[in-house]
Amino acid sequence: MLVLYCESRQITVHIIHANDFTLHGSVNVSEFLGVTMLSYPSFYFKRSIKVIKRIFDITVSLSLIIILFPILLCISIWIKVVSPSGGVIYNQTRVGRDQKEFDMFKFRTMIPNAEVSTGPIWANENEDRYIPGGKFLRQYSLDELPQLFNVLRNDMSIVGPRPERKYFVDKILNEVPHFNLRHTIKGGLTGWAQIHGRAYMTNKPSQKVAYDLYYISNWSFILDIKIIIKTFFVVLKGEQAY
Repeated sequence: MLVLYCESRQITVHIIHANDFTLHGSVNVSEFLGVTMLSYPSFYFKRSIKVIKRIFDITVSLSLIIILFPILLCISIWIKVVSPSGGVIYNQTRVGRDQKEFDMFKFRTMIPNAEVSTGPIWANENEDRYIPGGKFLRQYSLDELPQLFNVLRNDMSIVGPRPERKYFVDKILNEVPHFNLRHTIKGGLTGWAQIHGRAYMTNKPSQKVAYDLYYISNWSFILDIKIIIKTFFVVLKGEQAY
C-alpha cells in the first residue's frame, strides 16, 4: 500500500529487497553497496510533455476530422440505414486521467441494447451482436474514429493507455492493484499495449499495464510517432479485432 500511495503521488520509492515482498510490473531492481534495492518510480508527465502532446493532439485530431469527414458521413448513413432503431454514435463511459470518467464516442457496431441481458462484457472473437457491416467497422477500427472529437475536447490523447470502463477497472484492481497508475495520463486512441496485442490485451490487464507504464516512463515524441505508424499497419491487417 505504501508503494502504491507513493507512486500515485509522484514519489519514487527505494526499498531493501526482502524475499516476502510482493513485486509488480513497474519495479526496477538495482544494487547499492552490495544490497539489492527495489525502486518503484513515479509515473507522470512533466508539464512540458503535456503541452507538447496537447499541441500535437489538437493538430492531428482536427486535421483528421477535416480529411476524414466524407468517410465519417458515409459510415453514419450506413449505420442508420442498416439499424434505424439505434443511434449512430454510441457513448460509453470510460475512466480517464486522474480516474475521472468521461463519455467516449464510438460508431455503433452492435445491435441496440447489446448488453441489456448480460451486463458489461468484453467482446469476443465469436461475437454475434454486430449489425450488418459492424464487424468490418470493428475489424479495421473505423468505429473508433469519433474519438477524434474526444481528443479535440481534451478527454483523450492520440497516444496513451486505452481507456477502460469503470466496471472492469474495479474488477481489475482486485488482481492488479497498480492498474490505476495508467490513469496518471490521458487515455489514447492507440497505445504501446495496443500495437503489441490489440484485442489480445483486452482481458490481460497485468500485461497491458506493464506496457502502459513503460510508455509513461519512456515517453518521447519519436515513440508517439512510432506507435502511430505501427498502429496504421496493425489496423490495416485487421487482425485480433472484435
